Amino acid sequence: MMSKMNKVNFLFYLFISLSLLWTIVVSFAYFSFQAHPYFSDFLSKSFPLTIAPLSLVLIAGIYLYIKKIKLNQEITINFSVLTWLSLIVLGAMFCLVIIGLINQIIMLSDIFFTLISLCLKVCTILIFLFLFAITIYSIGKSLFSLFKIKDGDLLRDFLYNCGLGFMVLSFLFLGLSLLGFLNLAGVLSIFIVVNIIGFKNLANFFQLLQTSIVIKIKFFSLESFLIFSFIITLSLIFALNIQPFPTGWDTMTVYFNRSKELAYYGKYIFGQYSYPAGLIYSLGFIIGNSLGLKEFSDMLATSLSYLSIMLAVFSLFLLGKQIKNKKTGLTAALIFLSMPLIVFFSSVEPKIENAITLFLILALSAFFSWKKTRNKNYLILVALFLGFAYDIKITTIFSLISLAIIFIYDFWFLKNKGKYLLSIIFSFFIFLLVITPWSLLHLWERDWKISLNNTFSGQDKFLLQRGTLVSQNNLVTKSVTGFYEDYSRYVGYEDGWWGLEKYLPKMLAQIPLARYLSLPWDVTTISNIKLPNAIISSLFLILLPISFIYFLFFEKKEKKNLQSNTFLLSLFLGVNTVIWIISGRGVIWYGMGILIAATILVAAIYEKENSKIGNYFLRSLLIINILFCLILELNRFHNAPILAFALGKINKTQTINVLAQGFLATADLINNDPQIQSGQKYVLNSQLNLNYFINNYRHVNFNDMFWDEFNQLFQNYNGDYELIKKALLQAKIKYIIYTPQINQLDQTEEKTLQQKSQRFFDFAKAKLKLLAYYKKSNLLVFEVTEATSSAQTQ
Repeated sequence: MMSKMNKVNFLFYLFISLSLLWTIVVSFAYFSFQAHPYFSDFLSKSFPLTIAPLSLVLIAGIYLYIKKIKLNQEITINFSVLTWLSLIVLGAMFCLVIIGLINQIIMLSDIFFTLISLCLKVCTILIFLFLFAITIYSIGKSLFSLFKIKDGDLLRDFLYNCGLGFMVLSFLFLGLSLLGFLNLAGVLSIFIVVNIIGFKNLANFFQLLQTSIVIKIKFFSLESFLIFSFIITLSLIFALNIQPFPTGWDTMTVYFNRSKELAYYGKYIFGQYSYPAGLIYSLGFIIGNSLGLKEFSDMLATSLSYLSIMLAVFSLFLLGKQIKNKKTGLTAALIFLSMPLIVFFSSVEPKIENAITLFLILALSAFFSWKKTRNKNYLILVALFLGFAYDIKITTIFSLISLAIIFIYDFWFLKNKGKYLLSIIFSFFIFLLVITPWSLLHLWERDWKISLNNTFSGQDKFLLQRGTLVSQNNLVTKSVTGFYEDYSRYVGYEDGWWGLEKYLPKMLAQIPLARYLSLPWDVTTISNIKLPNAIISSLFLILLPISFIYFLFFEKKEKKNLQSNTFLLSLFLGVNTVIWIISGRGVIWYGMGILIAATILVAAIYEKENSKIGNYFLRSLLIINILFCLILELNRFHNAPILAFALGKINKTQTINVLAQGFLATADLINNDPQIQSGQKYVLNSQLNLNYFINNYRHVNFNDMFWDEFNQLFQNYNGDYELIKKALLQAKIKYIIYTPQINQLDQTEEKTLQQKSQRFFDFAKAKLKLLAYYKKSNLLVFEVTEATSSAQTQ
């Protein structure tokens, strides 16, 4: 019989063999240029730009040479927090200048004036963020002192303070918006009062900035690679935030557009889902527009999203440290930060996922602090942070349920349960207290018609009274695939049981098991949504399955110390993933809790690997993934107009005209039309990004799905152009904004979007008046008039 030792060795090498095989399979799918043809294009464009981050490494080497420190000896780095932050900012400026020279946006002779322009933008952002950070810290510190928590961890206290302050400030802004005073006077009043009351907290804030962070590493080591990559990635994201406006589709059409509207009108917006993060982002527009900094207002607003991800990443470091140690925290933070998806949400598409991530991490951190200390006040923090995350976006419910389950599991094995029962009930009421204001506002908007759906979102009575272009009851979107379906469905759905469903009971056969099992693979290898912005990391697919096997079979020494936290985090991840899959959402940003937990687990399990073979391939995979993602990110700096804006070569208006020709002219036409602004006439718009530049866009536009609406009109009137035009006039439609080139959006085999587009275009040529055609933006502006069409287009 095989001895126990031989059996362990056999299992160990079997584990290693399976791990290597799985690594090869996943890597082939993830790094496949055939499956992802844009990879080769991105990498070829990005490689020249690697000079910028490599130059920063070279500068670090020169610094060590001047200090007469050998590269193979241990280095002690003793910098204050302020110094580390300064290095990130200087790194961003250095990379922008180098990339500008490489892309020939600027010449060597331009550097002096470029640096002046760049310094002006950077200083404006830093002053704004500094004042905002002081304010939320001061608010949070005053509130946090009531909890009487003293565990000696300055970073944890600071992050909890900022989280609490962020939350309270959003509710204060909500109050101002309800009163119609969300303007410079109202905002400054809050800032001044808060900082006067919390004057003592300012000294603590400055003391924190001067706190030293001591790091001991070797130059040629994985730790130094992690630290350098961490700083360079934060620098690159900061550099990407020096932009005239966010260019992400969701940001321009919904999230930042809502913040702009809040700042423009200074009052509560009806008919929206709760928008606490939007209230905070509106601060950038309020300050910029009111102080004559309209050129920078969008940039200030997006910088708040950057601050959110900075706080989230440091919170993730803290959570990793709680689970195991500092190295786990640093590794987890870098894996998370290096993902193109996270960089995308921190710059190009800075909507609300960063804020959700911050509060989910803080909630998890507070939970593990409660688990360690059994301090009842940590339960209140969990309730506050989790409730506010739920306010930000309802998809937080996936993580809410998961956290509730691991809490129940932990509580089940707790001795003296009755001792904590009252605290748990009180914390639950705190959670309800945090989510109640928005729920009540939504019910108020819906005339107190109580239902679960009515608590989630409000109702704008203006839109309700105006109605829609076509009755929604008659709009058959399921039978004809349109714009909405193409964006809401998970592209690449698998159904059934791989043909076995015919042998199964009907109820069981209806469960799309193939989709459930393939979704994590598809999302990680980007095979369902072929967008580089959706890239996460192959580490999740590679390490998680094999690491669980490793933990079950080979973990002995640390099981007693690590199993509890690791198991609870694994349970949180498992429940979160199952709920996310069953919900049918094929986009990973609906499950930010999954990324948080998976990142920590990957980092923690990487730390446990101690075999030479296992250690080698884990280190290699970690470095390859981070470098691969970093190089992909450099491709974002090929957006020449935005880079030219950052370097001071063109202003905001010029940038918009280059990137979106005709957008400002069309927006001016709509904004300056008295019939439109008075509500006598409306706009039917297929170019939703244009809404970012239109005042009161929700009331100006018919909030309809353009292609489905027109298609239904066409069907209702059997293609009669005269009757269709009459219907448009009766609906008081004056302008129709049309974007003909939608081939890249049409994911349907039957190409129904293109068919609908051509159907409208034929009608427009026959019956509408063409006011403008902007070829570069593929934007056509039509007017609906009683007169015969004068549209002459090709």
